[in-house]
Parts: sequence; structure tokens; C-alpha cells
Amino acid sequence: MKELFDEVKTTIVEELNLSIKPSEIGDDVLLFEGGIGLDSVDGLELLVAIERKFDIEIDDSDLGGDVLKSVHSLVDFIEKKRVEK
Repeated sequence: MKELFDEVKTTIVEELNLSIKPSEIGDDVLLFEGGIGLDSVDGLELLVAIERKFDIEIDDSDLGGDVLKSVHSLVDFIEKKRVEK
């Protein structure tokens, strides 16, 4: 499980060209307001990167919850999608 957290953090930093290290992102830090400070364009880019990297499909209906709230919520979502496959 820790491996997946690390992969998600690395994906966030690399795909969005952030000037921080993956290890500096806490599992429960907010990805948007008050946290890392991502914006809506970053969110879309991150969703596309997550789909590609983890070979999952993210539907519009998946986005109603807190999928992009934190690394932890994103990892939970990826695990759920993998089980559904």
C-alpha cells in the first residue's frame, strides 16, 4: 500500500511539474485549497495522468465525491477501481 502512495505522489509532482519532492507531500494533505494549491487545470491533468499510469477509467460519475481531496482519497479510489476491473 505504501508503494501506491509513493507512486501517486510521484505522479502528482512529475505530471504537474511541481517544485516539491514527492516525500514532502503528506498522505492527507489537501491537494487543492490550503494544501498543495492545485487548480482545476491541474486537477484535469492529474486525472488524465492517473488514468494512464494506473490503467483505470475515471467516469464523470466518479468525480462527485472527494476523489481528489488528498493523496489518501486518491489511493482509495485507485484501489477501488482496480477491484472493479
